[in-house]
Amino acid sequence: MTFKQRVLSVLTKPELLDLGKRFEPDVKSSMSLDELVKRLGGSKRAALDKLLLAYSKKQLDEACNAVGLPGGGTKAELTDRILGARPGSGNGATSGEDATDEDEEAAVEDGAAAYEHKDAKALARPDVGTQPEFKKKRDAKTYRYDSSLSPALEWDGNPAREQGEALIRRVLEAGTLE
Repeated sequence: MTFKQRVLSVLTKPELLDLGKRFEPDVKSSMSLDELVKRLGGSKRAALDKLLLAYSKKQLDEACNAVGLPGGGTKAELTDRILGARPGSGNGATSGEDATDEDEEAAVEDGAAAYEHKDAKALARPDVGTQPEFKKKRDAKTYRYDSSLSPALEWDGNPAREQGEALIRRVLEAGTLE
């Protein structure tokens, strides 16, 4: 069970359904409690910080106990304590589980494992202060004027063509040439 799922496990089914309707449109009332926890726990739309906003102080206290954190304090303190203890927040999981193992478990359950490039760097973003090293922009190209082109881009604005087409149509529609 992931950290997020343990935090969600303190809620009742109606509370999970309410959260599910806010974040996951495919949550159904026929789902079991475990299915709801798993669905919301795996949702990227239902971020933990957004979910915790819907918790009461009592629920936050229970969630702290579920993940092995001390309870007590204000709602803001409890929320910060939970968010600070989640894997990947820099503080690490306090429940003794390694965050990478937990993430891999969740990925395997979902059917896809995440891959991280350990030595990859964002080469597309230059360091601050390197602006003068870039090439200067080239001047805009100018083209010579062609007076045979219409400025309004009317390619076939000759009325004689329309008159000729009308005469041809009359000839074709006529039964005889007389």
